[in-house]
Amino acid sequence: MLRTHGFRKDGRTCRLSNDNVVRVVNLQGSRYNIGGEGEVTVNLGVLHPSAERVLRADGWAVPPPDPSRVKAFECTVKARIGHLMPQRSDTWWPLGRRTKKSGRKIATAVQTYGLPWLQLCSDPLEAARWLESTNYAFHGPIRALALLLTVDAQAAQAALDRWTAGAEESEAEEKVRIWASRANLRC
Repeated sequence: MLRTHGFRKDGRTCRLSNDNVVRVVNLQGSRYNIGGEGEVTVNLGVLHPSAERVLRADGWAVPPPDPSRVKAFECTVKARIGHLMPQRSDTWWPLGRRTKKSGRKIATAVQTYGLPWLQLCSDPLEAARWLESTNYAFHGPIRALALLLTVDAQAAQAALDRWTAGAEESEAEEKVRIWASRANLRC
């Protein structure tokens, strides 16, 4: 199904590179799988190389992911498909005797929820808005700020102001302030 949308398969990961982003769909098996029995879920991600350069501008030691081999967990914005579905919870599908039925359900979920999310988050402004709408779950605000800095510094400043207004003093909050000041945002 993903090939018809231009994705290329590499193991359990499919990637689509265009519009200056890489969209990633990954099928993750449970660590408790045995043989052909177990469960799978779908991880999604969008890599924004321009935002990754902004993230690393202050000297992050971690090199940016290789766009041709990027994994969902390395992407600028990432989500598990179950959190995009109406139940908004981690969703796993069974393998084994029900693999075909699960495959159809997974394909429907990717088509209905995954592909639209990948398209939405391919726009840096929309990706930052989505991150803010989740209260930066699993990401932290720095990724949203980096996305915004690639398109609109004023929007990045406004997002930082909103975040700092509600942030409690913590080590994480201090890291955001340090990164933001290095990125020429006012704290």
